[in-house]
Amino acid sequence: MTIEKIFGLIVFTFVVMNSCEIDAFRVSNYFKDLQASEADSDTYLTPLQIVRKNGYPGEAHIVESQDGYLLELHRVPYGKAGPGINKRIPVFLHHGLLCSSMDWVINGPNKSLAYRLADEGYDVWLANARGNTFSRGHVKYSPQQREFWDFSFHEMGIYDVPAAIDHILATTGEEQLVYIGHSLGTTVFYVMASTLPEYSKKIKFHISMAPVTAIPHTTSAFRLLVPYAQTIHDMSDWYNKGAFLEHDLMTKIFMKIFCGTKIFTTDVCEKYIIFSFFGKDPDQFNSSLVPVISSNVPAGTSGKNMIHCSQLISSGTFSYYDYGKAENIKRYGAVIPPKYNMSKISIPVKVYYGENDVLSTPIDTKLMYQKIPKPLGLVRVNFDKFNHVDFLWAKDVNRLLNDELIEFIHNSTDHFSGIDFIRDTVMQALDTRRKTPPPVNVPFDEKSFFTTVGNEISGFSSLPMDATDLAKYPKFVQEKAFLGVKQVTKEIDSAIKTANSAMESAISDSIKQVQIHGDKFRSTVEDTGNKVSQTVSEQIANAQNAVEKSTKELERQIRESIEKLGKILT
Repeated sequence: MTIEKIFGLIVFTFVVMNSCEIDAFRVSNYFKDLQASEADSDTYLTPLQIVRKNGYPGEAHIVESQDGYLLELHRVPYGKAGPGINKRIPVFLHHGLLCSSMDWVINGPNKSLAYRLADEGYDVWLANARGNTFSRGHVKYSPQQREFWDFSFHEMGIYDVPAAIDHILATTGEEQLVYIGHSLGTTVFYVMASTLPEYSKKIKFHISMAPVTAIPHTTSAFRLLVPYAQTIHDMSDWYNKGAFLEHDLMTKIFMKIFCGTKIFTTDVCEKYIIFSFFGKDPDQFNSSLVPVISSNVPAGTSGKNMIHCSQLISSGTFSYYDYGKAENIKRYGAVIPPKYNMSKISIPVKVYYGENDVLSTPIDTKLMYQKIPKPLGLVRVNFDKFNHVDFLWAKDVNRLLNDELIEFIHNSTDHFSGIDFIRDTVMQALDTRRKTPPPVNVPFDEKSFFTTVGNEISGFSSLPMDATDLAKYPKFVQEKAFLGVKQVTKEIDSAIKTANSAMESAISDSIKQVQIHGDKFRSTVEDTGNKVSQTVSEQIANAQNAVEKSTKELERQIRESIEKLGKILT
């Protein structure tokens, strides 16, 4: 059986299920049975429920667009370590076609980009496009009215995205944010950036993952819809007032049948739906996510939006909605709709693409990238089979994409440097210690000292750390995002010995009873397992005048030693 026949059968089945009267009692009981079998999974949880289940804070914000749509933004304001004391740069993530904020959280707290960014110290905001599961409100219309569904990605770009950006900046008090889009989430960015240049000052830079503008070279099964786009729109308008694949009971049952059972998951859902639309990558696709994905996708959109997306293929251009000759003349003053002017985009853009992405193909991505006025780089993900949805759900998404992407954001923003903060914190604590020395012959409480330092570092850090036991959780030197380098045990041990030697030399002649003993802390680096130990302690047994006189020289030596250590680490 050819892919065209399989696809046709699936579409036909869905249309029949939506168009016919079905015994509500039987359907309801069937669906309840399926739910009961997966009660302990994430299958029937909302994005925010999943976020909170994983130990992160989650917020819902309702934003009204200029044309009256009520959009639900989901926010993960900080990671598991808590809010800390530092400011957090807002990062706005926008999902693709027929998707939702769920895209960014279902791959687990160790892989999903929303969690990774929150743990790295960013204030994360997740979009929900008009008409999807979580943005079905309007000040005037209901989803049961055709007027509600009279939109395409053009309106998302000129109304929804600006409203979300304005709300995020107003809520956080920041002047700029970072925008990350996937698939249609990039499309609406390019619509906004090319038509509303005043928003360029509100976005630091944009990261496009699997961008979609003009895609005439696509080999995705989506191309099969193109000849029938108007027919599908007319059918959706007839039986569903213009909505397309709403996330209602019938859609859930349809997806459950084809993607939520052991019989169909591999043979139909993966092969004929996921792989045919987005690219075949069995190595990276995590089949265990299928029940959660199929319970949230499709999330719904308008038939008009589907037509506009199909025009990106049929016309081969990134253009306004094509209403037909007569209506185009009325609206645009021309037979052919105008193109979005990419040359007007003044926001810096970095692009990531997959070699095996059959929807947003490498050739279309490269052609689009040539039109970007302020390019920051075109990056091919280093895996030949990387497809359109691997950007979200690949098994090795951290190694293949997230680590590099987050490092780029770190280096391109005012995100703090871990080694600089450690240096400043330790020096501040030492300075406080110098100004308030203990009585003569009273041992220095090194645990208290390092607990104080640890509390300050932990409060600033986005990484989890038990401040009362630095030897157990020294996360501030563990991650590449914190220090920007891999920790090498031999180099660090050498630097520590040099620092200890300098400190001992500086104080040996003036304060004989001041010794540097130290206290160990070790950090397990995720990829190398290197252990770091450092010993720093202080015993003050001389009179106050002698301490105040000698510690000035000690402080100078410590500053020089820590700067040397910082150079090695960075």
